[in-house]
Amino acid sequence: MIYVITPLSLILLVNSILLAILGFYLLRQKRYYFFPLLLLATALWALAGFMENGLLDIAAKVLWSKISCIGVLAVTPFWFLFSLQYSQVKNSFIKRVNYFIWIMPLIILTLAFTNEYHNLFWSKIEPVSGAINNALVYSRGLGVYMSLVYSYTLIVTGIVILVIYAFKISRIQRLQLLTLFLGLLLPWIFNFIYFSYSPDFFQGIDITPIAFVVTGVFAALSIFKYKFSAIIPAAKDLVYSNLEIGVVLVNNENIVVDFNSTAKRLLENDLIDGVALAKINLTPKLTLENIIGKNENQVINLISKNKWIDIHVNSLNDKLGHLIGRAILFYDVTVQKNVEQKLQESNKFFSDLTDFLPDPIYVINAERKVVFWNKAMENLTKVKSKDIVGKGDHEYSFPFYGKRRPMLVDLIFDDTDKADWELYKNEKIEKIGDLISLKAFNKVLREGGIYLWILALPVFDSNGKVIYAIESIRDINDAHRNEEELKNKLEELSAMNKVMVNRELKMIKLKEELDILKKNIVK
Repeated sequence: MIYVITPLSLILLVNSILLAILGFYLLRQKRYYFFPLLLLATALWALAGFMENGLLDIAAKVLWSKISCIGVLAVTPFWFLFSLQYSQVKNSFIKRVNYFIWIMPLIILTLAFTNEYHNLFWSKIEPVSGAINNALVYSRGLGVYMSLVYSYTLIVTGIVILVIYAFKISRIQRLQLLTLFLGLLLPWIFNFIYFSYSPDFFQGIDITPIAFVVTGVFAALSIFKYKFSAIIPAAKDLVYSNLEIGVVLVNNENIVVDFNSTAKRLLENDLIDGVALAKINLTPKLTLENIIGKNENQVINLISKNKWIDIHVNSLNDKLGHLIGRAILFYDVTVQKNVEQKLQESNKFFSDLTDFLPDPIYVINAERKVVFWNKAMENLTKVKSKDIVGKGDHEYSFPFYGKRRPMLVDLIFDDTDKADWELYKNEKIEKIGDLISLKAFNKVLREGGIYLWILALPVFDSNGKVIYAIESIRDINDAHRNEEELKNKLEELSAMNKVMVNRELKMIKLKEELDILKKNIVK
């Protein structure tokens, strides 16, 4: 088999290799797979053109012309399917279209491969006289015109679909789409020019494959400059499934390539397509690029916009694990921050107020950790607030018992163990509503012991769940001592009264006996 190398054949070979590499590269990304299939079909078209252009054997040239029809007839269906896929049309509809779109190409391809029996695809095939590569002129038949009408219908329809969709996407995505348009437009223009003249005019040379070099360049530009089929698809679901979350997509050069309306509202005029993160100021001394560099979640106060935003940075990787960009998520936490600030102010007011109460008070949360310890409690226990607040595991029982054990305040919570209640089974616990109280003698707090009156009360959230428990302790040692002294005095008086009564009874009896004695003497 003799082959003649020509400048045209070299161009076609280089383009077929380039388009095949790009097609297989994109196919591995598993995104918009109809576009890489389009590139592979174009690569087959160019490869077949390379073979047909350089071979000298006429039968071999005709065979490769038929093979080129496979690529030619596959390009436009793949283009139409890609336009549907890129425009976010439902997959179920695309699958139905995919079943029927290949019927006409199969019919036309059958006409091409069986042309020698009916001449319906090429009415006549003749060599060009004097051509060094035995170039052939293919006179067009019915099958060729059927192919033209079907292909251009798909091309125009696909363009209309993408033009309509272009109004709904960002500027970066429109640049991607425009780049693809430019890459595919030139071969279609050349193809239109080729079919606008008679086959004899071009001396057997199909000028369409010559434009494939432009397709390769623009496809490469779209892939490597604008990251087509990589960064935008990888995060598209994230953008539209979190409408209440601001999303900004950036490439590896920290350039904004896409964002949603929530992000625009949060960052206002600072956010536009193609802007560098270094130019987006969150505060006078902090840019969005600084957040990327720290690679950690941060809550930022946008003072100029009177907003609080919680910023999360997530890496975007391709199927091979290579970093292709980042998704920056913005959560508007202004309401939460305002509530938190008011709660802190309320807590401070409560803390300042209870600090001056004469009774010792401390508060624990549901995790049994101390959250408040007032000055009176410091004076009673000799334990500073800063040394006990935040401590758990019954650390607050040490000043009272010298060991870890449940306090009365622990009995407030619903999840209290039965063993905790067992410690108080012999104590006289009084319960009035949610409040429980106990009078107890403590041997640890003071030498010789001290009598305490202990009160415990729950604090509920809006759902009725206990979130805090307060314990108040009052020193009733003096009152108890006075009570004991009064009791002793009463017992003493009672004893004295008993003695006096007994003495009076004895005197009455003695008098009665004297009276009887007097009577007996008189008799």
